[in-house]
Amino acid sequence: MTRLALKIPGLRDMAYRQGLLADPDTMAYNRGRDLDGAEGYDPATGCIDFPRDNWRWWRQVWLMNEPDFFSALLWDEEAGCFVGEVCWFRDDETQAHTAGILIEAKHRGKGFCAEGLRLLIARAFAREEIAVLRCDLPTDNLPALRGYARAGFHAFGEKDGARTMLFTREDYERDNG
Repeated sequence: MTRLALKIPGLRDMAYRQGLLADPDTMAYNRGRDLDGAEGYDPATGCIDFPRDNWRWWRQVWLMNEPDFFSALLWDEEAGCFVGEVCWFRDDETQAHTAGILIEAKHRGKGFCAEGLRLLIARAFAREEIAVLRCDLPTDNLPALRGYARAGFHAFGEKDGARTMLFTREDYERDNG
């Protein structure tokens, strides 16, 4: 049974995303990373500033440019609340779409990572333009690695302390034949 649903965020839902990115517990995985000078990033907390002035621009890029960009909030049908977000974006360098998920710290450990990724996978492979979803995860981020593996991603290799995880159209068709 699916507990989660993808919700395309409206402008009012951006306050949840803002809070998600500002929560040091949720963003702890991001602490101290090199994000190539990302605007609003605090390396001490891992948090990313998402001011109200950026909400409309963000929605234009992430919600109106599918299949190159996609984002949705994860809605817990049973609890009646958001628990995180999922996304993908086209990476011209790798010729693949990079998948991402962020589960709010207080909702971790409940299986939402794998379930949310499975919803993202289904949405992605409903599009003919998408052949591969990938993600490069730090090898020491065991909860994320487990969540991606439970969703069906498989390890493709390691480089510079990161493991590449892939989910292909062939994987999707085999699993949903």
